[in-house]
Amino acid sequence: MSTNILLTGGRAPVTLHLARLFKEQGFRVFVAESEKIHLCKVSHSIEESFLVPKPNEDHEGYIQALCRIINKYNIS
Repeated sequence: MSTNILLTGGRAPVTLHLARLFKEQGFRVFVAESEKIHLCKVSHSIEESFLVPKPNEDHEGYIQALCRIINKYNIS
């Protein structure tokens, strides 16, 4: 069974690079990002991408969204 991980900041090139590395090692990679369109959204290395509130505008909403994703997908 694969380990699920969650990366944030899907618009950053380094996040896409990390996603590819984790996928190569057998991880299931999920990404949370506050922008609708980002680098990781169309990557085959990403299991699923989630739109979350902007942390600098809605800190509590951002934390709650991450917690829901973590719980729903058993993120380690």
